[in-house]
Amino acid sequence: MLSSLVGSEMCIRDRLHIPWDLVDDWAALGAYAKDLGVRLGTINSNTFQDDDYKLGSLTNADPAIRHVGGIVATNADLAIKAVKLRAFGQEIIRKLGERRVHPIFGVPGGVTQPLKPEDLEWMLAELNGHIATAQVGIAFFKGWMEEQAQVMTEFATFPSAYMGLVQADGALVVGRQRGSIHRLAREILGRPANGWMLWYYWDESTQSKCKIDEIRKKYREDIEES
Repeated sequence: MLSSLVGSEMCIRDRLHIPWDLVDDWAALGAYAKDLGVRLGTINSNTFQDDDYKLGSLTNADPAIRHVGGIVATNADLAIKAVKLRAFGQEIIRKLGERRVHPIFGVPGGVTQPLKPEDLEWMLAELNGHIATAQVGIAFFKGWMEEQAQVMTEFATFPSAYMGLVQADGALVVGRQRGSIHRLAREILGRPANGWMLWYYWDESTQSKCKIDEIRKKYREDIEES
């Protein structure tokens, strides 16, 4: 829709956000996107998966969800300082790169222009106050972490998309780890694990993700038939 409105191809690639864009039939989604002239790009996983965050955190209509709004309710002074700190950072970007969004400053081998003496003087004059604000913010967050220790321990500990490469000797390599499907699954999850039920492969014939246990079952069936 955006491409048709702006009359360009700037929006022909779309990033999917999981779990919000999760569907049962990926092939049908791909065909639908193709009919619209849209290419599906990268897959983004959302740390904040609740539907409340579909509209974003800072722009959500509910003050209880907005990060700054939530801080204002408990610490208005800190919220004001945080906004000023962000404005300070954005002004530094503008002074260095001539604009706050997509600045032009860093280039291979150096920068596009030297820092002006008056800009350096302005930064140094403002710096200590904003460092103090950052330290207050860090202390605020540390206090929250201590109060929410259980949430910090349990949040987002679900198994994610670990990709392994099967070696010629049957071992599995994940990152820099090497071992059996069971040992690596156990180390990743931090608990006893049956690798046959936790690792998947992509089945080209069905265009779907299948547990590797299906391969074992098929192998056993072939052995019994022979």
